[in-house]
Amino acid sequence: MSIPEQLPADIVSCIIEQATSDEPSLSKLVRLSHINSVFAESCRSVVSTRVRSVIRAFMDDGVIDSLFETLENVHGFIGGSVALAVIEPGFFIDHPPRDIDIMTPSGTMTEWVAWCDSHGFVDRETGEVNPDREDSTKSILWVRMHNGTELKIHQSQSSSALLTLLSSNLTSQMNAISPFRIYCFYPWMTVNGISISCQGSPTTYDIDQLERRSIEYYWSTCLWNGPCGRGCPMIWHLSYGLEGVGTYEWSRRAHLSYDIFAETHLRWGIGDDCYNVHCPYRVQEID
Repeated sequence: MSIPEQLPADIVSCIIEQATSDEPSLSKLVRLSHINSVFAESCRSVVSTRVRSVIRAFMDDGVIDSLFETLENVHGFIGGSVALAVIEPGFFIDHPPRDIDIMTPSGTMTEWVAWCDSHGFVDRETGEVNPDREDSTKSILWVRMHNGTELKIHQSQSSSALLTLLSSNLTSQMNAISPFRIYCFYPWMTVNGISISCQGSPTTYDIDQLERRSIEYYWSTCLWNGPCGRGCPMIWHLSYGLEGVGTYEWSRRAHLSYDIFAETHLRWGIGDDCYNVHCPYRVQEID
């Protein structure tokens, strides 16, 4: 039975609130948004409110507006635990994000220094880039916010900020919020609370945060009881077209902007060899 388009928006909002009370996952909202245009608009409103609510722990609304304006101008995005908290808020009920990560293209750090100056964020310093990520990250700027929280700005080695994200230590870190869209590069694993090590080695802090949020961590898929699927280390992916990437237009202005990340031509994978006996792409042992 179809749901009528003329169903009042307040009734739709109540239905969505009840439907997501036990499962606040973005994937649930995306499914509900496909019912009809009224649900689509109401779900977009819920996600938009959620995005601002998560970021509001670090800055006020005026600064948030300025943040997204700068992100739009430089073609950057928000990553890290903030992006994951928007996609899967259930993991963060008792342990909210402790910092906010910004990914920005090469040559745009000057704009961020100016942004920091304009808001009085003068307590900042240049951080060291992890040796595992020197091929993807040119520099990191640590910024102390007025409420004591931290903002980390990661400058990519490429003209695309996406390179930094695709070189993450864990699949659960490969999520992004642009001024128009939300991206989840490993949607099935993310929804199911699974994270796998990537090319770079996760830190002790990374793994501790996964445990605190009840996200299941695997250093490899070799002991899985089924095929690796998209998480197979033998499979390389191409960013062009974002095939297999979960994408959601959370901004009403998304239709005014083409998806710049879908136009990139970056290849990435999370490992080199697969030893999962259930996976068709596994390394074949020679007798």
